[in-house]
Amino acid sequence: GYSHYGEFQALMRKWINREAGVRVSVSHLSLFHAEVCPGLAVTPPHHSLFPLLPSCLPLLRDKLAAEGDTDTSLNQLEDVEFDMLPLSYQAELKSFVEDIDSLLQDLGVREDIFSLGHTSNMIGGMLAALPEAKIRRKQAVGRASLLLVDRTLDLTGVTAHPSDSLVDRVLSLLPPLSPQSSDVKIDLAAIGHSGAEGYLPGCLAQPCSSRGLSLLQCLICSRQKESLMEVSRSLLEAIAKEKLSVQVQGRGKIGRPSASQLKGFLQQFQGHPGAVVSQRAVLQLACGVGEVMGGSLASHWEEMDGLEKTMMLSLSEGTEQETEEDGGDEVGGELGGGASVSGLLSRLVRLQLASGDPRPRPSGDPRPRLSLEELLGLSVCLSSLDGWVQGGAQEQRLKELLVELVMCHRECDREMLITLGMGENVCSEERAHKCVEEVFRHLCGVRSARYGCRQFHSISSTDGYQPLLVQLVDSIFNPLRPELPDLRHQAQGLTGMLKSGFSLFMSSARPRPSDHPLLVLFVVGGVTCWEVRRLREVLAAHHTKVQVLVCSTRLLTASAATRLVLTSHHTFL
Repeated sequence: GYSHYGEFQALMRKWINREAGVRVSVSHLSLFHAEVCPGLAVTPPHHSLFPLLPSCLPLLRDKLAAEGDTDTSLNQLEDVEFDMLPLSYQAELKSFVEDIDSLLQDLGVREDIFSLGHTSNMIGGMLAALPEAKIRRKQAVGRASLLLVDRTLDLTGVTAHPSDSLVDRVLSLLPPLSPQSSDVKIDLAAIGHSGAEGYLPGCLAQPCSSRGLSLLQCLICSRQKESLMEVSRSLLEAIAKEKLSVQVQGRGKIGRPSASQLKGFLQQFQGHPGAVVSQRAVLQLACGVGEVMGGSLASHWEEMDGLEKTMMLSLSEGTEQETEEDGGDEVGGELGGGASVSGLLSRLVRLQLASGDPRPRPSGDPRPRLSLEELLGLSVCLSSLDGWVQGGAQEQRLKELLVELVMCHRECDREMLITLGMGENVCSEERAHKCVEEVFRHLCGVRSARYGCRQFHSISSTDGYQPLLVQLVDSIFNPLRPELPDLRHQAQGLTGMLKSGFSLFMSSARPRPSDHPLLVLFVVGGVTCWEVRRLREVLAAHHTKVQVLVCSTRLLTASAATRLVLTSHHTFL
């Protein structure tokens, strides 16, 4: 075992010199988790923590070779041990484990630890061996299960643009509230405050308002139609409470208020500073929703959602029979019809190149309008969903097309190219080739992330995309109690080892995450509000009495997920 802060204390003692008669004691107050809404929490200090991908293995081999270790064989992630990792990543994991222990201390529980994914396995093992955790477990009264899951096992949902999640749309389309990773700046122009001196932007977090917290929970846990109706109802209640007049603008669908109607409700607060202060929590959330429900932002989001669904459907229906002559050079050819991932992406890149102009196209133009980041995000999304055979003529052709696209769009996508390591001033074709090869190395890691999984090896079916987290929770609470072969149980003590390893010779069943009244589901690497809602629907369907607390390192957007995947090698730089 180890203690992250204990090591720091020992170093301080050594540095100060014991003979000086100075006593050293290190105390710390863990600022770890922040509650988004009841049942959902994030950990802002660790927003950049991301699980290892198989594409990190070559970099680890290079690191070990540079240190003189040429005997260690690294063929899969399971071969990677903690001491092989870069010191910065080791320190991040140590700090993370200490903070999880503080969370469990606050909850007052003794936990059974389960994990899915190699990084989560390492975290679980470190927590099981942590000296402070062993002391805490002896004193704890309550019982709980801790289930750690690697985000990299399913990157399809987090790189998509779901049309049925308002909070995900707000987080993706509005500028981030720096330095926060799970909140955004909300323009308050609709109520008369827009960038004026002395006025700050709004945000999603409303911890001091029970009404605001309740509305945010509804936005996270409800579908878009119900969420819009709740925002409208909350605004009408606020207007009535402040005794303002109601003037309805626009016309929405039956039972669903339009963006113009929400804007009309918000405008009633202009010139009434007292009412704005009194209802500020609801007004900030309503302004955020109104900002992303109309105009070009909303239409482009819907286009992306439709494009992703079309390509996912094509993969679930089709075979890999596409050839270069099979409509591949037709700019106007459909993206559906059954094809491989590389074939679909090649068609999409051709459509981008055929437009000639990377700027947004006028409404009514059927050609997709994608930035380089969105195209790469779609590549991650489909690679995680289905993957394709590595190598081959189709993949090589896709690489050539991407190089051409990078050179064509190097000005408008400069920020993304810099993120990928292209350089600020020089964007040569040679660098573009290296950049594309690096991207494909990461995509190869994404599509092989579930290699070795027996139960959760697939996240697609004839019904379409099946989120791994949903499959996992559904299996855990299945009344038939099926085996969970992919979960690792971190045994603690002799009794735990017997239960975990020798259950075949004992009358008791193997431990399950549903054995205790509390289950802490911790997704390492980020989670979306759409996934949280789906999990709650599964739990409601099983009528379980187990309380489930969903935690994650951050609320993830498609842009953030794409960048975390494609820059995961920065851990080794």
